[in-house]
Amino acid sequence: MLSYRLKKIASLIDPNKVVIDVGCDHGLLDIYLTLYNNNICTASDINKNALSSAINNIKKYNLEDKIDTVISNGLDNINIPNDSVIVIAGMGTNTILNILKNYNLDELVISSNNDYYLLRKELLKKYYIEDELGFTDKNKDYIVIKFKLGNRKYSKKDYYLGPILKNKKDKETNIYFDNLHNKNIEIIKNIPKKYIFKRLDLLIKNSWIKNR
Repeated sequence: MLSYRLKKIASLIDPNKVVIDVGCDHGLLDIYLTLYNNNICTASDINKNALSSAINNIKKYNLEDKIDTVISNGLDNINIPNDSVIVIAGMGTNTILNILKNYNLDELVISSNNDYYLLRKELLKKYYIEDELGFTDKNKDYIVIKFKLGNRKYSKKDYYLGPILKNKKDKETNIYFDNLHNKNIEIIKNIPKKYIFKRLDLLIKNSWIKNR
């Protein structure tokens, strides 16, 4: 029912919590969380066609009375109870930050399409990271991060590698970092020599990966 990526996202969501799924797409995560994690879900999307697909899937599982559906731009027009989990996956970092900028939310589970450095750097101004996962699904690398409201000190290395992720040594995490290291090498090879600081930045980041 669920892709490996969505199962990883689900694994960071505690049972019994209210979940607001922003950009729910086909609603499969909400169905899974309702059936197997006892969550109370709101499936939201700005796209009427995507939400229509989610509604049809929800009906297939007879969950119309358990999963709310809302057409919404980000978190507009959505009631957010205290201690809710906001899930945003499959969007770019700038879009995610724009959705969250006017809110102080208890808990976030985020899987961006790009720029995890910027995502962490900006969100860690008012959240801390409780857990994060790095993995590969269908030859594509992903990170899922669980943020909670609060403050802790982090370094540039933490922004790039992840304060929790950098210390994980399981096979899946190691593959993720190996892939990132190799991608950086390919990028470095194609950077013109005149962009010395860009090359140096990636070389430093690759040293962080190698020595994490």
